[in-house]
Amino acid sequence: FREPDVDLSEQEKLFFLGAAYLDSPLEELSARQELARRGTQLLQDYLGKMASPGVSPQTLSRAEVLLGKGYQALNQADLALDHYEKSLRLNSRQLLPAYSLGLLYAGRGDLARSEHSFSQALQGFPKHVPSIHGLGALAEAKGNSSEALKNFDQAIQLYPASLSSHYRLAQMHLRSQATGKAAAELRTCLSLDPRYLPALVDLGHLLSRQNQLDESRELFERALKLDDSREDLYNALSVVASLQDKPLEAVAFLQKVVTRGIAGEMTYMNLGNLYAQQKNFRQAIQSFDAAMKKSPENPRILFALGMCHLNIGNRTQGKALLEQVLQMDPQNADARQVLKQLTKP
Repeated sequence: FREPDVDLSEQEKLFFLGAAYLDSPLEELSARQELARRGTQLLQDYLGKMASPGVSPQTLSRAEVLLGKGYQALNQADLALDHYEKSLRLNSRQLLPAYSLGLLYAGRGDLARSEHSFSQALQGFPKHVPSIHGLGALAEAKGNSSEALKNFDQAIQLYPASLSSHYRLAQMHLRSQATGKAAAELRTCLSLDPRYLPALVDLGHLLSRQNQLDESRELFERALKLDDSREDLYNALSVVASLQDKPLEAVAFLQKVVTRGIAGEMTYMNLGNLYAQQKNFRQAIQSFDAAMKKSPENPRILFALGMCHLNIGNRTQGKALLEQVLQMDPQNADARQVLKQLTKP
């Protein structure tokens, strides 16, 4: 644009240079945002100089779309919404602004406007899979399962490689306990993208519940290679190892979490339970104490801690902990039953 092959007005230079910045395919976030800042400024300057007649609505509409795109990249949703809306008022049969409005309104929880925007996108482009998928997600959010299934199925028919549609179908089947259909959709996701972490994790849990432990473990291990900072994956592997009757491996998975400094209540609770199952009550007490530091008002941890103290002969401390459980959860039948036994003459 510094030495154009054709004569461009100053206004045209602003438009094309701004568009070039905003259409850049850079992937790195900070670089993309810097280009978005430059592009939006140039296009704002362009629109500010548009007092002269002869500019087509299509050109103005394109500038508004690009500004919406720029502000969306800069996470300035209000400005993005404003410019996308202006663009559609100039030219209602556009895909990008209508679809983008659908996403932005959905993100704000405005389901009615989101649905209107996705539908507007489909009026001009009836086979636009992301908009069909968007309507499916909205129907699901509103509890209209049949409509959601219809939309996701339509999206898949138009584009069988729609990973997001296959995954949303799997989620719906899981919630309705249609485990066979859910497993099929999750396997389809992994055939499309073997590194798709959500499908690896969900299928791993599903197979674990079905006692298909070897494949479940393999899936969790693949997931862990993709993201070894996830506490839940180590815990999932620990559960599978326990079901495979490998208690030492089950403990080892959880100890890795503790060693790495990413252990939360879940890990310490599960580790305490494993030690308690192995009659290693003193180790269990240490784990439950650590869990209590993470979640001091959790009656489940208090109950487990109280039972461990009772099992090593700390009757007074165990009884006091169980009484605390009843203070927090008066309906806790297990704590009430144990205390009743302790008070028998």
